Amino acid sequence: MITAFGVVDIAVQALKLGAYDFIETPINFEKLENVIRNALETNRLETQVAQTSKSNKSRFGLENIVGKSKAIREVLELINRLAQAGASTLLVQGESGTGKDLVSRALHYESTRRDNPFFALNCAAIPETLIETELFGYEKGAFTDAKTMKKGVFEMANGGTVFLDEISEMHINMQSKFLRVLEDQTFRRVGGVRDISVNVQVVASTTSVIRDITERHRAAEALRKAHDELEIRVQERTAELLKANAEKQQVLEQLLRAENLAEIGQLAAGVAHEIRNPLAGIRGAIKVLRENKMDSELQRPIMTEILERVDRLNMAVQDLLEYAKPMSLQKTKLQLSDVLDSTLSALLHDPRLQSVEILKDYRQSVDVETDVAIIERVFINIILNAAQAMNSSGKLQITLEGSDAAGVVSFQDTGPGIEPGILEKIFNPFFTTRSEGSGLGLALCKKYIEVLGGKIEVTTQLGVGTTFVISLPKASAPSFSKEELQGSPG
Repeated sequence: MITAFGVVDIAVQALKLGAYDFIETPINFEKLENVIRNALETNRLETQVAQTSKSNKSRFGLENIVGKSKAIREVLELINRLAQAGASTLLVQGESGTGKDLVSRALHYESTRRDNPFFALNCAAIPETLIETELFGYEKGAFTDAKTMKKGVFEMANGGTVFLDEISEMHINMQSKFLRVLEDQTFRRVGGVRDISVNVQVVASTTSVIRDITERHRAAEALRKAHDELEIRVQERTAELLKANAEKQQVLEQLLRAENLAEIGQLAAGVAHEIRNPLAGIRGAIKVLRENKMDSELQRPIMTEILERVDRLNMAVQDLLEYAKPMSLQKTKLQLSDVLDSTLSALLHDPRLQSVEILKDYRQSVDVETDVAIIERVFINIILNAAQAMNSSGKLQITLEGSDAAGVVSFQDTGPGIEPGILEKIFNPFFTTRSEGSGLGLALCKKYIEVLGGKIEVTTQLGVGTTFVISLPKASAPSFSKEELQGSPG
């Protein structure tokens, strides 16, 4: 933006609306050239990241598999059906050189998981003593050389796909642990004490026939059943496919590196977007202070604006660090009503809730085993979001009830509701409709609830309000209320 009027309000408003920079007349052309160059470079990098992500499907999808025979066409059709069905566990069976790696990548990039990580691991190439740490990672101090915590392939591939080549070579001792991941998508790092839940598609391959291996006791019977009986038999070794494999062997490694860089670039672009805007506002406000002579009364609102933007930047960075760090749970058995009451007590004097009428309806006493600090943080976030949606004036109904296996808390506000296009993105990291928001609050809530073994859902009706429903698993044994914990006479 170029203007002859160095007015703070205009500068701040322009930067809020998306202006890259603020330049006053008379124009310093050297400065203008630098600003334009930086803006073009930023736009180029963001466009390049988006194009790289978009092109992954065409590079690794079905069109990457070469062949015209009837058998190949049948395989391609089967891959497409399985990718669309979203099967969580698949087995690719075929001789060496028939393209099992290509098939596994096509299954990933033709599915809805295509924008999430893809990891490949050759079970035959990794020693038995290392396979567990490669798959599941390890905690700091788990063994002599474990100086820091290391995530395994399953944890890094959360939301995406893990390809295990030559699964038949996995040692029998590892198969029970591997089977647990297949059955309930949970595991523990080596030396860890808590379960980690993931959402991973497992594609395994073998050159052997699984049933023959089972009969020779080289693989557990349960492993065969866990593969959902979905086997892709690559039946024909065509000359075209062999030639394509030879020509593309080196290219595939380069494309895999490009895929990883694209994923890093997407995260970096999101962080940069959240941090750049408040920094631009700070820069513009400081520039006006520096280049204009003003008395203290004029400077005070500008300094206030600077402090507000610094606070927003700090909140975005803190939320990002909180979202990225591994979680350590301190679970305690409590009544869920006690957690709700302590949360409301903590918010008793919050000015954002002074005009909000909070109604409680505890229909059932529910015992849960949870991390009190984390669940209180989630409840506070949901309550304050509701207050903001109602412009700090309205009714918030908090209902507690129980099902056979879970305690269910619902927060129903009387706000304006959420538009459908916004609702589908509401738990996405960095998504926000508020200029002062970091876009990580609800994403953190979802992460916390899932780590605690529960789930969070949201329903809305325009003009009526929005309801967040949180389900947490019940404790395995009865807990005690605060009064009982304090003891009774005699």
